[in-house]
Amino acid sequence: TSVIHIGFDDGSKGYLEVSGAGSKLNSGHLLYIGGENNSDGRLIIADGGALTSVYDSYIANHSGSIGRVEVTGKDSVWSSGLNMFIGNGGNGSLKITEGGLVVTQLNGIIGTESTGAGYVEVSGTDSRWQVGSILNIGNLGSATMIISDGGVVSSQQGYISSALGIVE
Repeated sequence: TSVIHIGFDDGSKGYLEVSGAGSKLNSGHLLYIGGENNSDGRLIIADGGALTSVYDSYIANHSGSIGRVEVTGKDSVWSSGLNMFIGNGGNGSLKITEGGLVVTQLNGIIGTESTGAGYVEVSGTDSRWQVGSILNIGNLGSATMIISDGGVVSSQQGYISSALGIVE
């Protein structure tokens, strides 16, 4: 597929689930979960499902949008190419639990734009978010990251910056 929009237009709601061993979805371009004003998008990758996105991924891309992503269960993987924006103007969340894995090739940016609020939770043994370059927590917007119960977040560089960034 090309660009994937989950709850993209003003007032729209979208839901996508990729679950079960061998279930795969490939996006050949950008991925939006909660795109425009007042949109609501939800993505679940569970029980061994896999999603690959080639370019940037946006969770809650505009003011008033809501984007929620859950990656849960052993062998559940989201390979996000280039950059991942969580709360890029809207209210975005990423939860990685029960051994889920998210791999972001370049940068992970949480809480972008002044209206952006980003929340990331990585909890449980073998739950991981691997960021290839820079992890920025609170880039103009507010951001919270919680790492608990054996969860792991790794990056080459990390910043708690610009606005309100919290790590627990």
